[in-house]
Amino acid sequence: MRNIVAYNLILRYSIVLLLFTLAHCNGKKQDNSLKNIDPKTVVYTVDDPAFDRKTGIFKADKYTGALWHFDTLSSSILEDDSGRQDNYGDVHSAQLVNTGRFAKSYKFDGKSSYIEIDDSPYTSPIHAITVEFWAFIEKDQHGVGFPTFLSKDSTYQGSGQPSYEFYLNNVASDEYGYNIIWRINTDAGEFALPADNSEWNWRQHLADQKWHYFAMTYDGEEMRLYVDGTLKNKRKIKKSKLSQTKNPLRISRKYGETGNFFNGLMDELRISNVARSETAISTYWKGVQGK
Repeated sequence: MRNIVAYNLILRYSIVLLLFTLAHCNGKKQDNSLKNIDPKTVVYTVDDPAFDRKTGIFKADKYTGALWHFDTLSSSILEDDSGRQDNYGDVHSAQLVNTGRFAKSYKFDGKSSYIEIDDSPYTSPIHAITVEFWAFIEKDQHGVGFPTFLSKDSTYQGSGQPSYEFYLNNVASDEYGYNIIWRINTDAGEFALPADNSEWNWRQHLADQKWHYFAMTYDGEEMRLYVDGTLKNKRKIKKSKLSQTKNPLRISRKYGETGNFFNGLMDELRISNVARSETAISTYWKGVQGK
């Protein structure tokens, strides 16, 4: 019996490795169909939260570009749960643990651990975007100035003009104080959106030994930032497309030498090529209570 169990585990792990290898081998033959969508037919906003109402985990619907449940079989390979082969990730020192929001999660040490996913059209939405995930934030961020949940920067060394990123502001003298920042770069410029005014403090509101749900959206002309299903702030900008970059998506760090690593746990990360509406975000939050 033990031999059969061991054989099944080896077989499943081999399949994961095979899919990961195929994804990397096909990396240069990416599907560019998303880049040729007629703007007149683009869907910018949807009300569907797309999640499993029994378990609370996200579903991959037709608007999902990338999805990771973080319930992977291998601690060194982040499995792609979107149904595509483009979104497998390389895990660098992050620890796969059983203490997730729903099942497993990745624990990041705030010093050197992160996950890197190769560029693909599915992590680079053009007209609209939603980024959603769960995080358990440690109050001690090891003195890091801008602990980063995720970032898709426009240059490898970090230009300060990301296609999109979301991070903790951990510098008292900064204009945003101890806030959380949703930041995008479009063909109209670079824009940042804090959760609230400069007095809002993530160390008081979020570092409370609880899991929190974050959702950040851009519908082509307005940025929105939600915490635990509640809209915290929004910002209207000139209608424009998100900047594109060939660089990888990184979870738990920025680019550059300092890294700005995040200290805490993350679970259930989804990137959509539409802005999920306030109705969708609120419906999801209410639907997972008690799960």
